Amino acid sequence: MRPLNYRLGDKPLKTVEDATLFKNDRCIVTAHKDTLALPIVIDEETEGYVFHGAGKLLLDAVIETSRGAIGKPIDRDLKELFLMFGGAKEIKESLDYADSSDLFKLGYENPEAFSERAEELCRSLFKGKSMRLDLDEKEACIFAFQNLNAKPDILVSKGDKLVYTSRRSVYVFKGDKGVLKRPGEVVVSKEGKTIVINGPNVLMER
Repeated sequence: MRPLNYRLGDKPLKTVEDATLFKNDRCIVTAHKDTLALPIVIDEETEGYVFHGAGKLLLDAVIETSRGAIGKPIDRDLKELFLMFGGAKEIKESLDYADSSDLFKLGYENPEAFSERAEELCRSLFKGKSMRLDLDEKEACIFAFQNLNAKPDILVSKGDKLVYTSRRSVYVFKGDKGVLKRPGEVVVSKEGKTIVINGPNVLMER
């Protein structure tokens, strides 16, 4: 892995319409109209954005097992800054340059103030770390959502695999297979079979 060498664009953008940033059968991430966006540039190519405004994360994080449904849907309003890698070309037509009034609505006196907040978020995620980003594949996408904890919630999609990690839980979905890991318990469901690992106990159900 190599250190992530990035820079932020110097001209804030905004969404000119409600924009779908990511969507598959289980998850959708949207940014509402007039959400601010600052490009993340890697090797002189825009590979993602830092967003701030209003948006929504909807994730069907329910795993169906022979014992019934485990987990629950995630419905989250995106009011704080969040980061997206991948899918930059697909949303380009939904963006235009922001002006001072757009920035003021979200509490920024000037473009530099927005850039500083965006840089703080990037530094908190990347400082002292090495990362490998495989964003050449069309469907590869990574999101980082701020929360009240030190570590952000992360959403990663690549092909038919979707991973969502939060402070206490990890969800993995791939095809007809679902995995839920939470404190003291791991649940694996595939082709109608369920394996539950609860501490030292392992239970397999059909």
